[in-house]
Amino acid sequence: MNTHCLLQLAVFLFVSGITPLPIFVANAEGRDVYFDDTHALLRSGIDREAVSGYFSYDDFRFSERADGKPFVLDARNASFVVANSKNTNPTYDYDCEIGSQPVNPYPVKIYDPDLTSLLGGFIDGEIPQDSDWKPTYCNSAAVILKDAACGTVDGVRITSAWDGIRAGPGSPDLTVKNSWISNVRDDVVENDDFLPMVFEDNLVDGTFQGISIHSGGDISTPTGAKVEIHGSVIRIREYLYKGKQQYGSLFKDEDSSPTTIIHDTVVAVDYNGGSTWGSSWDRTWSKIEECSNNLFLWLSDKPIDVPLPPACFTVLTGAKARSAWTKAKQNWINCHPEVARTSNDPASNPKQCVANTFGGYSRFWANQACDQYCH
Repeated sequence: MNTHCLLQLAVFLFVSGITPLPIFVANAEGRDVYFDDTHALLRSGIDREAVSGYFSYDDFRFSERADGKPFVLDARNASFVVANSKNTNPTYDYDCEIGSQPVNPYPVKIYDPDLTSLLGGFIDGEIPQDSDWKPTYCNSAAVILKDAACGTVDGVRITSAWDGIRAGPGSPDLTVKNSWISNVRDDVVENDDFLPMVFEDNLVDGTFQGISIHSGGDISTPTGAKVEIHGSVIRIREYLYKGKQQYGSLFKDEDSSPTTIIHDTVVAVDYNGGSTWGSSWDRTWSKIEECSNNLFLWLSDKPIDVPLPPACFTVLTGAKARSAWTKAKQNWINCHPEVARTSNDPASNPKQCVANTFGGYSRFWANQACDQYCH
């Protein structure tokens, strides 16, 4: 959660007399210990609603509370289906609009209330993975926010979505954290209104594009807007796109998009002979404003086929890159035991979580330590 949103939350807690979150104090010894802050808001006295059960193809919409007070949706015991295609194999002659399959393009909707946090939940996707991008493009996102400033998506498991999470109009300062997102046909996060946002301590195991900040020229950048990535582990993969295998870039942006900040993050490209947009990679690197301690992993043994990142990335290729990816991915899983998972997901072993390395970076914990919850 960014500084503006944290200030709003702190003021509310103080005025309301609610017990605050754990107090964190400087403690150099704590730097070797990972603090898992997944679903940490459950430790506060903020009002909450339990969202539970299997929703199948029914969507869940939260818009009742628009009073400006923070609110928690505890969805740890809820599961949803995201589906955008009326058939299982869309083609140019028989696209995603045709067929009898049930659809649920936006299973989790947060409309209107600011300072709403979605904690937990499992969103199982049915978006076709092998069909061409264009006939499969029936717009969809597993989680969507509209007119919901300072929202948080914390510790959610999303598989096989079109877009993973969408920051819609009127939803600046979104924070996505501690979430495991895999096999996304389009964007991990769509932020095409150029809104400030933070993507922190997440695992993305397969996506066509990273974060979209691409308005098509219809929107100007809000003053001071930045898009930040901290401590995340991200793998970009190929999909069939307009008749050929292609893969996107870390940011799908344009010249007028906000600048970006990237720290302590792994960016891996799972290259299998497909093509990409070199200009998009050039823009990704050129719009970085702050950057440190990152890895760029080219998972193939073939030569790198994209513009190289700046010096704030260490570049590895081939076997070394694959080994680094495997370690970072499993370390993230070990450090996040509270996140829901599919039956095929690897198990967490928290005792093997390695702090302050890739998959085990917690920005909140990097310079501070907690005095009562890290035992």
